[in-house]
Amino acid sequence: MPMPTVANKRQELSHSIILFLVFVLWLLAILCPFLLKLPRTISPVLNRLIPCFQLALVIFLVVTAIAIGKIFIRWSRLAIPNWLTHICICAGIGMVALIYLTLLLGVLHLLWTWSFLAILLGALFIVLLEIPELVEQGIEEWKAHRPRVQPVDTLLLVLLAVVLMPPFFSALVPPYSWDAQVYHLTIPKLYLLHHGIHYIPLNIYSNMPLNIDMLFLLGMGAGDDVVAKLLHYVLGLLVCVALYGFSRQYFVERVGVLASLLFVVHPMVNYEFGIAFIDVGMGFFFVLLVWSFIELLRGGQTQWAVIMGLFGGALLGSKYTGTLGVLSVLVTFLVILGVAKVRSGKKNEGMLIAEATIRRKWILTGAFLLVSAVLALPWLIKNFIYTGNPVYPLLYGLFDGREWTATMTQQLIDWQHNIGQGRSVVDYLLLPWRVFMESGPGYLHFAGKLSSLPFVMLPLALLVVWRNQPIRILMGIFAIFFILWALGAQQVRFLIPGLPLLGIIAAVGIEWVRDRGLRVLYGFLIALIVIISVMTLAWQREEPIAPTMRDHLRVILGEETRDAFLRSRVRSYGCFRHLDTIASPGDRILFLFENMGYYCNFPYLADGMFEASYFVDMAVRCGTPEAFADALHALGVSYVLVNTVVYREVLSGLPLLRDPALNARYEKGLNIISQFLHNFLRPVYSEYGSVIYQWKPGRSPASHMNERVTD
Repeated sequence: MPMPTVANKRQELSHSIILFLVFVLWLLAILCPFLLKLPRTISPVLNRLIPCFQLALVIFLVVTAIAIGKIFIRWSRLAIPNWLTHICICAGIGMVALIYLTLLLGVLHLLWTWSFLAILLGALFIVLLEIPELVEQGIEEWKAHRPRVQPVDTLLLVLLAVVLMPPFFSALVPPYSWDAQVYHLTIPKLYLLHHGIHYIPLNIYSNMPLNIDMLFLLGMGAGDDVVAKLLHYVLGLLVCVALYGFSRQYFVERVGVLASLLFVVHPMVNYEFGIAFIDVGMGFFFVLLVWSFIELLRGGQTQWAVIMGLFGGALLGSKYTGTLGVLSVLVTFLVILGVAKVRSGKKNEGMLIAEATIRRKWILTGAFLLVSAVLALPWLIKNFIYTGNPVYPLLYGLFDGREWTATMTQQLIDWQHNIGQGRSVVDYLLLPWRVFMESGPGYLHFAGKLSSLPFVMLPLALLVVWRNQPIRILMGIFAIFFILWALGAQQVRFLIPGLPLLGIIAAVGIEWVRDRGLRVLYGFLIALIVIISVMTLAWQREEPIAPTMRDHLRVILGEETRDAFLRSRVRSYGCFRHLDTIASPGDRILFLFENMGYYCNFPYLADGMFEASYFVDMAVRCGTPEAFADALHALGVSYVLVNTVVYREVLSGLPLLRDPALNARYEKGLNIISQFLHNFLRPVYSEYGSVIYQWKPGRSPASHMNERVTD
């Protein structure tokens, strides 16, 4: 029997240490849901430890995703070029698996605490089997191909870490961002309360694709809403890792660091990192889709087409705008497949797929589209069951749709086309300049701020685009993505999934300057990136950084209560807590000019779209304040909560829409609602501009009590 060598003993020791660390991580993760149920007043020490358990749970879920992805890659017998590529692709595949596992539990009404504990228990065995070998492979590859870190690399990495710090603190505090309270966290909360997926009245977003929201649901089921926010933050970090891995494979490591910085420095991106939105998470799946696409073009294996389909389906199932990413890759795919011979001009860089037969090319295209469609299908079926419209509320004229009208469709189109700075030919030609140089708060400025850095650096990439095959592909995909975005709702956040590609393109242009020996110009560009990044971080956020981070740290450590933290940041929070004292279990609350109901503990009706559009349209269909009151009684409304700040903004901003007929109808509805509030309701509580109304004595409608308004 051979004696164990020193190398074998070291390998066994390393394996044992990894197994031990995995078990400790799992133990912290499994304890998280139990600790979160304890009152924060028990121990100050416990308050400081809870964020550690939340982070452990998130890290374990990510490690679980990587382990699941590794199983898939092994079964597919696909050769991955390097370790970092392996990690990124596995993480994406595993995230898709966790999303659809959570969706399955929701469909089967198995969203119970024991279900999530069972997931964590099963994950432990998968992780123990798959991760140690993967970690050891990473260590060996690091030893063999350790990157050379120069002072400029250290500077950029430190700057990237600093830029990522504010959203990290933001991710650790209770959620108070708008859309998170409207649907990204509210829908998972309601599904958890009902232990399964169910119909949510009037929340139109609940009948749209919800893939990344299923990750939030998993985080909330196994932990809490902070865990859900941290999952989105980690998806953002994975975008940076993927940019680094892609750049290391096709360019140099510094391109990945620069691309990550150019992505994160966008104020809107930086803001979204730390909140429960989904656009940064979609950016992760889009980067992996493009990466898999390039691997398919270079290798031609069917497995890459299937993996493309997984990431394409993840995009389609996350948001309707995920179609932009899938279509931009598909169009590029078809263009390349239509070319008889595609070469980069460099030896051994010709794409093998160019040699494939026409039948083979269509098989690969079909595999990509089929898998994408299969993953999107569950949401279309769910929408059809609940609303009669698989793409609700789109294509209303073809499919109709529950709690929706033709007038609301016209209002939605009018409202979306009001976003931006015009739709003429000249406006479209100027759009790239405007969105990067003139973006900011408000719909006139694309409802979000972007950094001008990647756009300013873009011309440098044009100098190398014809010499570099991957850059040509990235630039083509981003150009198509931008055009499709421009034709739709021109909101900055809908552009976020494509911004990582722009970061790579700009970073390659910057590195070209260094490769040409233009050291003075290169130093100037790096200095410009550092200065603008710091300025963006310091002055272009919604709140000053230092005070905000101090406030966040106080609630993270338990020095300030969650209730006190939220009361000053969520306008209707005080009204929700007052309702806890005056409302009965069977009461239903109507929200007017307010739709953030995450912290409301009673069933409520809130307009999911914009400016109370559903209830304004409902008032017009009723015709009179009396009939409107009858309709609300028929819906079981006991209290009405009005956000008077938004209400006054709507009144002062009239006309709201471009079409005169739509404006006249909308203003008529507002007038009926105003009369209804005055004639039928009396205020009982007010805080921060939100007011709770109750029915006036003797003003309850005497007739039509059972009549419901129909579309």
